Amino acid sequence: MLPLIVLALAATAMTLAGFEARDAVIRRRQSEAFVEVNRISQLLLKSSGRWALERGLSNAALNGPQPADPERRADIAKARSSGDTAFAEALRLIGDARLFREWNRPQEI
Repeated sequence: MLPLIVLALAATAMTLAGFEARDAVIRRRQSEAFVEVNRISQLLLKSSGRWALERGLSNAALNGPQPADPERRADIAKARSSGDTAFAEALRLIGDARLFREWNRPQEI
């Protein structure tokens, strides 16, 4: 009788350990997905900020009494390039992200 009780307790402990291990793997995947999405969000925010700066500089140059000097045009080009680079990197990460690939996968019925 005692061996059956010990066996039942051991089986219960192993089952609970298995559930905890599964939960730990799920939490780790969720954490990795959060870090991935956070990086993409940072890049998208950076690109929109740089494009806003470019719009402001362009608007000021277009509405100014004098034509934009080369330094101002270089600042505009630099802001645009920086925004484009961040956006391209964000799109690349979205394409590579497992989270988005799984999310866009057709659902089976």
